[in-house]
Amino acid sequence: MSVSVDSLCEPHRLDQIPTFPPVLLALLRACQHPEPCSRDVESLVGQDAAISVRLLAVASSPVYARGRAPADIKQAIQLLGLETVNTIGVIAGIHQFFYRLDGQHHHWLPEFFRHSLAAAVTARGLAEFGADVDPDQAYLAGLLHDIGQPLLSVLYQDRMQQLRQRATAEGRPLVELERETFGTSHDELAAALVERWELPGFLTDALRYHHAPLDQLADAHPLVRIVHLASLLADMPAEPDAESLHAAATLFNLGRAATSRLHHQAMRETDLLLKALGDEESEPDIGIPPTRSALMDQVRNSALLGSIAPQLRQSDSSCEIEIIAQGLALLFGMRMPICLEVADGGTSLRASVPWPAGTELEALQIPLDGKRSLIARSLTENRPLHTLDPEEAKQLSVVDRQLASRLPGDGVLCLPLRHKGTACGVLVLGIRHTQISAMLDQSELLLAFAGEAAGLLDRARRARLLRQQVEADSLWQQRQQTLGISRQLGDPVTVIRNYLHVLQQQVDEAHPGRENLLTIVDEMERVGQILGRLGEGTGPDAGSQADVNLVVQELIMIARQAELLPASMPVHQHTDAKLDGQKAPGALLRSLVLALLRLLGSAGAGGELSLSTSADVRINGERYHELSLEADSSDPAFAQLDHDRSLHQARQHLRDEGGLVNWTLNKGKRLRVQILWPAPGDTK
Repeated sequence: MSVSVDSLCEPHRLDQIPTFPPVLLALLRACQHPEPCSRDVESLVGQDAAISVRLLAVASSPVYARGRAPADIKQAIQLLGLETVNTIGVIAGIHQFFYRLDGQHHHWLPEFFRHSLAAAVTARGLAEFGADVDPDQAYLAGLLHDIGQPLLSVLYQDRMQQLRQRATAEGRPLVELERETFGTSHDELAAALVERWELPGFLTDALRYHHAPLDQLADAHPLVRIVHLASLLADMPAEPDAESLHAAATLFNLGRAATSRLHHQAMRETDLLLKALGDEESEPDIGIPPTRSALMDQVRNSALLGSIAPQLRQSDSSCEIEIIAQGLALLFGMRMPICLEVADGGTSLRASVPWPAGTELEALQIPLDGKRSLIARSLTENRPLHTLDPEEAKQLSVVDRQLASRLPGDGVLCLPLRHKGTACGVLVLGIRHTQISAMLDQSELLLAFAGEAAGLLDRARRARLLRQQVEADSLWQQRQQTLGISRQLGDPVTVIRNYLHVLQQQVDEAHPGRENLLTIVDEMERVGQILGRLGEGTGPDAGSQADVNLVVQELIMIARQAELLPASMPVHQHTDAKLDGQKAPGALLRSLVLALLRLLGSAGAGGELSLSTSADVRINGERYHELSLEADSSDPAFAQLDHDRSLHQARQHLRDEGGLVNWTLNKGKRLRVQILWPAPGDTK
């Protein structure tokens, strides 16, 4: 038979590599200690190849590594943090328990564990002896060099057991029998697995060539030579044999005494580590039939999702996309997801990318129309879709292909994100042909994860709206104070201006003080204009953006508190939900509406006032968003609109931004003012 190395290296395969129970138990206890010590955790992780390989796989994903893949276990733990290491341990324990329920008795595990640990300790000793290699990297290479063996053993349990027996009976290397049987071997598999994580240095080569013939290794990188010799010595429980002594002399010019001393020291350290872990060398028989039921699958999925639920259920987060990406890396090994969030009042999807190299994708804006892209259809039809489906592949749009080309794999899987009926977005994940069956097996877990991710996005959106509301409340208070000052000063200024005009009429043109009087009149006019602008909100923030629906609420409050309108006048608001969270030229809108309210109030307007917003208003073929004002008025008040200086300036500023302001007075003396600004994506 021949197996695909790519299929064996898929992320979900790592879940099937069993850990050594004493190490896993000690790791979980260390992480969950009230005051965990990173040094203790690092030591425990470094004693188990399965945990180490999981840790490196997650730490090297772009959402964690951010361009600097860890060179060793210590760096991986620093990148992830102890909380995430604990989560990885919990997930490993869940997988271990449920695969054990499947009847997989890994009798070879203690032998594999001891050999890997001894090779790691020996490799570090060789590096410290004088080779130009980082001892920590040498330790990691020794620990992982045979990681392909347990992967083959759990996937082809009976066949690997037969090969081990044949290797012993025929005196042949296991690696040769693996190649004859599978078309690949554990050394090639280990190298291919680690190569995907783009770890620095010669780690991949050390794993790939540790079974290479001795005469081909003389000029290889020191790390490759170290792992070759460490693997030989790790199989020697007492004294080094002739083969390992010859390799030590050939590769490092080490004599018998030096090699024996290094070997004894490594074996002693390995024995001490094993003793510290306890004497458990086999898994107990739990007495559960080796069958996997739907109930067990459900419990397993619930346990796995529960292991990362605390992160996904945060009530407020400024990095929710990263949290979702981290969850995907932990549970499914997905390295580079794209999240498209619902935006523009539910009319489009905007990309959020949690890995630095993909930020250019954030310029994408995909209409939420299922007829235009597979991505949008996944959300509108609320079902997972993937581009590897031949029928779907026939109708992919360019934007579907663009996203697929920027993600690893042969295509993409789209997961709809909905929370309590609300469409929140779509997760786009790169997948390979070899992953399809695994994705189908994990479909319930994927959908459950998508539900939790949607809840996180929805809570984050609500938290942002709440923050905006708090900011608006603060702005209301500031404007209330400003308007209060303006009103308090405005009346005295008006009185003074009136007296000055009377005095101006009484002072003869030939009077020597008349010129000074005219200067004072001009200055008082300027002060009145400044106070008027202060009250209308046309200050330094005139170009700022704001949530238009929040602006409406703010204006109603200002109108009430500043007494711009009669207290008896009812004020109604009608806001379009599609504009929730949408940005608009807030300061210009405030200036326009406040100027209108001031004019209506000074003209003694009655009846009722209505403020409303509408999305996607079409005028002359252009798309705008609208804020409209309606109130009872009179012809004189209507005539003032064309002559008010503040209103004219605000109107001109909005026109400069591509907007429009129109006002009409119908026969029933009902004034309607229409304020329009370009909808996002449209230009005039």
